[in-house]
Amino acid sequence: MTLRLIAVILATCFACVVWADPPPRFTTSRDGAVLPLPDEEDAFFFAIFGDRTNDTVYRPSGLKILRQAVTDVNLLEPDLVMTVGDLVQGYNTTEPWLEQMREYKGIMNKLLCAWFPVAGNHDIYWRGPDRPAGEHEADYETHFGPLWYAFTHKKCWFIVLYSDEGNPLAVHRKNEETQRLAAAAVANMKFPGGTPTSPLTPPIVEQRSFSNPDAQKMSPEQFAWLRETLSKAAEAPHVFVFIHHPRWTGGQYGDDWEKVHRALVAAGNVLAVFGGHIHRMRYDPRDGIEYVTLATTGGSQTGAVPEAGYLHHFNIVTVRPDHISMAAIPVGEVMDVRKIANQVAVETRQLQQQPVEFLPGALRVEATGRVHGKVQVTVSNPTSRPVECTLRPESADSRWLAGPDHAHRVINPGKSWTLPFRVDRHPAPLDGTFRPLEVVVDMDYLADGARFTIPSRRAMVPLRPELPPLTGARPDQVMVFDGNDALLVADDQLDVPDGPLTLECRFNGRTFRGRRGLVTKTANSKIWLSEYGFFVSNGVPSFSILIGERYLEVAAPEPVLETGRWYHLAGVYDGVEARLYLDGRPVVSAARCGVRRTNRFPLVVGADVGGNGRPTSFFDGAIDDVRLSTVARYNGPFTPPVDLEADADTALLLTMDARLSLWVYDRSPSSAHPMCQGDPVLEATP
Repeated sequence: MTLRLIAVILATCFACVVWADPPPRFTTSRDGAVLPLPDEEDAFFFAIFGDRTNDTVYRPSGLKILRQAVTDVNLLEPDLVMTVGDLVQGYNTTEPWLEQMREYKGIMNKLLCAWFPVAGNHDIYWRGPDRPAGEHEADYETHFGPLWYAFTHKKCWFIVLYSDEGNPLAVHRKNEETQRLAAAAVANMKFPGGTPTSPLTPPIVEQRSFSNPDAQKMSPEQFAWLRETLSKAAEAPHVFVFIHHPRWTGGQYGDDWEKVHRALVAAGNVLAVFGGHIHRMRYDPRDGIEYVTLATTGGSQTGAVPEAGYLHHFNIVTVRPDHISMAAIPVGEVMDVRKIANQVAVETRQLQQQPVEFLPGALRVEATGRVHGKVQVTVSNPTSRPVECTLRPESADSRWLAGPDHAHRVINPGKSWTLPFRVDRHPAPLDGTFRPLEVVVDMDYLADGARFTIPSRRAMVPLRPELPPLTGARPDQVMVFDGNDALLVADDQLDVPDGPLTLECRFNGRTFRGRRGLVTKTANSKIWLSEYGFFVSNGVPSFSILIGERYLEVAAPEPVLETGRWYHLAGVYDGVEARLYLDGRPVVSAARCGVRRTNRFPLVVGADVGGNGRPTSFFDGAIDDVRLSTVARYNGPFTPPVDLEADADTALLLTMDARLSLWVYDRSPSSAHPMCQGDPVLEATP
């Protein structure tokens, strides 16, 4: 027996063994039930692009959206991409049409899969002199393909129809009427040298119309081809139809679609018909056929209600033996996993948390409500990549004027950008209509071959109001926070140098569940940014302070706080030891010497302060007296005072007695009146 024959026999035997006893699809070395596995069935998916063109004026910005859609779809790698028409702006003559065609195809040809066009009115309609009989039909068929056609893929059929054939009979009637009117007009005109012997008959320009039902009829030729094609596709598991105008909606499209619909229903295997044109999504299932209208993939878009289908998107259709599934994906929402290197994730987070600095400090708000001055805004790029940055002042209060109205710059790695703004606010009462001025920071992180948009950051321009003397205050009031409110004291309004300090507060919580900041300057507990603060997370009171390079926290060993009860909390640091007191009783202490670190973040009452300087981890409940002192006030058990008072060592005292516009009165010599965020409410003590 030759070696070749032995090999053939062994291979045959092995094949038989494998065929008879295939290896299991699920394996483990652990005991337990076998998990259910997915069906091994044939399936594929394809994408559909909506309209690319604008209603009237050609805007190249739509091509940028189309490019992004191509990038998105290439990440998904569908089997093919369909369109629903309006590929070029059109409504022109040959040369500009050809240029727009080349632009469109140049982008679409970057798809990793085959793509198939559908003719829309923008692709066909001619505007200008020397109109050919078929308008741009010949151009379209030369450069895009047939006006109607069909193809198969994995046993399914894809049928493309043409919705702008016009109505030859209606056109003929209109031409006859135009000729009659022209002859009548000539008969009433005077010409030098006498009336011509033959009537003038100017050339007839009959333009197609997608809004005229008479021009929205399918020709006998195309309808016969459709019926023949449906017959050929009778054994296909699924048939999909594509057309530009959603003729099934009736109205300006007339009722000619009814005969087409009956033919599709009679075929029995047409699952869906896809159209476009109206630049919004619409779903009209009927008689077992899903009629789907797409919005835009670069076309003019109002964006009125994106979640209701007014947006740039593409659809994904997943085809299985017994059904299909459909989903719309907004353009630009598909992420490339391979581009999210650790450096990208870490450095974009750095940018998102990078504080915005204002110099020389808070702008003075005069008693009249006028603000006038300059402020410098500094943003930094701590990353290893360039960053595109835009700064713009913004306020809900129209009485603010700030210039420039925006500025744009690329910030190189490790560099900063400082931009001065001129700021004015017209005199107006400091009442409930006052709103602060903010600087909006937009950044794009420029990685290799990709850009990552950082969510917009908003930083309030620091303001220091000249509040009138406090009169009519009610000492029996407290400030109520609903879990989304806070008071912010700008850093440059507080004079708390390195050394001893005491922070104290009276509070009553509605809930302590989760992470809860009470009075903080801790920058979301990031060690390199933190300073000091109180937390009451999950009912555990704690006092934190940054000493040198290390974070020192003294906290109760277990939850001790109850909802609906008033407490006095005090945190003391004397330069050697940090101590926590609850209702005057020592709870815990810890020793550490060193330099007490400071930061430029605001002091926040009613929340923690995030790395972007904005409140986070909100408190839910009532807060009364808050006092910050530059001495160690307590060194053992004490009786909390009923009413906290200010003295020479008081840097901040909020008795929650009065509020004017956005500010709560500070009774300390600092006059560091905090600004309200959200809508904390002054209420009488129960």
